[in-house]
Amino acid sequence: MTGFSARKLGEGDIPALLALERQCFPSSWSEGQYAAALADPCFHAYGAFSDRGGMIGYLALSLAAGELEVQNIAVLPQLRGRGAATQLLRFALADLPWERAFLEVRPSNAPAVALYAGAGFLAAGRRKRYYSDGEDALVMTLEASPTPKDDA
Repeated sequence: MTGFSARKLGEGDIPALLALERQCFPSSWSEGQYAAALADPCFHAYGAFSDRGGMIGYLALSLAAGELEVQNIAVLPQLRGRGAATQLLRFALADLPWERAFLEVRPSNAPAVALYAGAGFLAAGRRKRYYSDGEDALVMTLEASPTPKDDA
């Protein structure tokens, strides 16, 4: 997708995060939950912003001991399918020092499964009745590419 930029989010982005979540999900975190999360050094959030400056998507992750967990990704409904989620995911994976990444996704969410598979994530198992409606979660993982070592 052209016409947007990505960057790490901070406390000043909470109102835009809340507004975006309300357009994408039936329930969202509170302002206090985001403030606490953004103050946690293990939590990382990235936003996609239109060329006009408005947030069109975000990605939330946690990173501890080299393991990166993709917690949430959202793009405004009217802008889905244009590459913003792919670019956000690539941006975050390149920005953070991780060795292994994992996530849970609804198997019925074909666009999300395709997004993660396209980024190299592989199905690794299921969590039975993971979601509140009883749907299982598909667990997907990704191993970081080894960094080439100097021979000198």
